[in-house]
Amino acid sequence: MKNILGLFALSAILFSFTPNQLSTNPTVDAFSETEKIEWKDLTLEEAKKLSAETGKPIFVDVSAVWCGYCKKMKRNVYSEESVAKTLNEKYIAIAIDGERGEGVNLVKKHKVRGYPTQFVFDSKGDVLKRNDGYMGESKLLSFLK
Repeated sequence: MKNILGLFALSAILFSFTPNQLSTNPTVDAFSETEKIEWKDLTLEEAKKLSAETGKPIFVDVSAVWCGYCKKMKRNVYSEESVAKTLNEKYIAIAIDGERGEGVNLVKKHKVRGYPTQFVFDSKGDVLKRNDGYMGESKLLSFLK
């Protein structure tokens, strides 16, 4: 009986802490305060209109849900504060699934052969830049200059 009461007391103590209080990894807490990419929930046509209004080019990340390198880029590159800051300040950032919705036509029109593929479009929809494949942080930042 004492063991059950002791286990109950220990459980109550452990569950009274929030996950951040139990975290021993300072990057977990710091990450929640870092800048994140403001992905716009827009179609490419809507992004072109916003681009014409703001003068910002459009950054388009074309990916697929099954793509390992797409997931890696989202986890390791798009999570970097320097990338988020650049995209948020200088671009209208949208993400498009290349196998669904408007992504299917975009992939056909621009002959996308693999994922991820990144584009920079102007407000008219003309391609200013294109990259096929995974880019690390420094390569993406160079691409965005």
